[in-house]
Amino acid sequence: MATRKQRDSKKRNRRSRTTPIDRGEAVRASWAAAERGDLRAAQRHLKKAIKSHPNDAELHHNLGEIVIASGDVEAAAQCFALALAFNPSQRPSAERLSEIVAQFELAEPQALPMAGLVAAFAYDRCDLHAIASVGFSKCTVEPPLVDLIATGRECNWQAAAQDGLGHSDQSLFTHELLRLSLAHGINRVPDLENLFCALRRELLLAWPPERLLEEPVAGFALALFQQCLNSEHVWHETVEEHAYRHDVDNQIPPLIHALYEPLERLIDLPTFMVGAALAPDRFGEVIAARRAERDQEAALANSLPVLCPLKNGVSNQVAQQYENSPYPRWTKLNLPSLASKRPHLEKFVGTDGTDFFDAPFHVLIAGCGTGRQAIQSAHAYGLNAQTLAIDLSRASLTYASRKAAAYGTPNIRFMQADILDAHQLARKFDVIECMGVLHHMADPLAGWHKLSDCLKPGGVMMLGLYSEIARADIVRLRAAIASEGLTASNDDIRQFRHQVLRGRLGDDGATISKTIDFFSLSGCRDLVFHTQEHRTSIPELSNTMEDLGLEFLGFSVNKSVELSYREAYPGDPAGLSLANWDQFEMDNPETFRAMYKFWCRKPA
Repeated sequence: MATRKQRDSKKRNRRSRTTPIDRGEAVRASWAAAERGDLRAAQRHLKKAIKSHPNDAELHHNLGEIVIASGDVEAAAQCFALALAFNPSQRPSAERLSEIVAQFELAEPQALPMAGLVAAFAYDRCDLHAIASVGFSKCTVEPPLVDLIATGRECNWQAAAQDGLGHSDQSLFTHELLRLSLAHGINRVPDLENLFCALRRELLLAWPPERLLEEPVAGFALALFQQCLNSEHVWHETVEEHAYRHDVDNQIPPLIHALYEPLERLIDLPTFMVGAALAPDRFGEVIAARRAERDQEAALANSLPVLCPLKNGVSNQVAQQYENSPYPRWTKLNLPSLASKRPHLEKFVGTDGTDFFDAPFHVLIAGCGTGRQAIQSAHAYGLNAQTLAIDLSRASLTYASRKAAAYGTPNIRFMQADILDAHQLARKFDVIECMGVLHHMADPLAGWHKLSDCLKPGGVMMLGLYSEIARADIVRLRAAIASEGLTASNDDIRQFRHQVLRGRLGDDGATISKTIDFFSLSGCRDLVFHTQEHRTSIPELSNTMEDLGLEFLGFSVNKSVELSYREAYPGDPAGLSLANWDQFEMDNPETFRAMYKFWCRKPA
């Protein structure tokens, strides 16, 4: 028989289950707990409130903020996606979700609610490539794509394409998340690329042209076309397709033609001028928008300042590569809040080391490419920063200038210049960023020396350089490319990728087929076909910094690497021992897979 104490406890529990939690009180209690550093209690308060208010988008968003503070990015992504699902106008949730999926590979992206992912595509100041990458992953484990992929693997991809196009419920054509992911991102799933290539072939060889004008087929074909634009027509084309396209007797609709040819080759043809031939209407709108972008970049090129003519032979070769193939061809990005770089930099230099943020200061982005890093950095350094972004390639710089104007980027100028001529800028900088550039110079050390000379005493520099250890597979693939006699032409890159996707280049090929760059033409060229590449090691970095009189401030690595390093070397919590990092990389050769990214400082 229950005691009185036990009966009272049951009554209290019944009342707590039936009495709604006061939403405002729960939020206040949660933030109070978070301010005390008790993140578990903060989560408990919000989870109780969510039980009473399960569709409250703001509660899910607040829980996401608390969860991400505790380091659980997977759960945080779920919270932000749920918030968007319940309230698609919840912009902060879209921004936070985008930030997470851009920085981290989620273990279970398919767990995110589809409605939340679909809603995220409405926000043009989010990294929609990252959202699309998650979208593609989710699509592969749900109908109809999961069934079509199974058919492709078990039978062949053409059979899978025919099943998808012929399905009575037209679910392939009407899949909203798939359409949005195709239109705004770049697919990175090899099975999906195989399916998309087969679908493209069927639309060319077997699909009645008049049906392209009908929904939902027209909308799907347009999304497939936008995917081809995003990946720069990197997909392999069969001999049969090529022959059919070049047979003058075949009347191919412009939309199908544009699934195979870069738009730059087609945009001024009579059949691509705005008019009835560009059905459906939205296809004509895309063509018109691309033509307007091209014209805007041409106008910007006329006013682009030039420091001096390029004189170095390798610099001219590299400039030509990016002139023909600007990289990366990004569309949307996560825009940081103004001056948000300051707390990040304080982790390396302390609060006193960022005093220069309080007055006007100068930032140099050396090798800005198409402007993604430069635009983000200009915003992140804030309104006191005067940012100069230089690059060898005028095509890349005009792309960057157009994007900077679109994002309202403050206080940024673009200039064509070689790092080797940086002394002619006649200016000292408080901050220099040079990511993924020095290793493409004839003499990286000479370039680093020029940048060091441009740095103010007490100024800081962020560099990114390729690792010899992490890129061992790339070195082997570059050797295989050379032995095959492949060049950096578009056709040879497509042939190389086709071999990789067919498993003919073994483990090294399988490894690069998991990278972002492999899935676009300019990306793959930059990854394994670059005209000039050097790699280095941590001991070499240490020697160079010593020779230049620079102080190492630390590597910029993700949280999991940081924790693993501290566990391996508890005596170096600041992570400043390059000898330790050298050993850590030998034990964990994938640590700097992208590149060494680190901060250093010139003594005051």
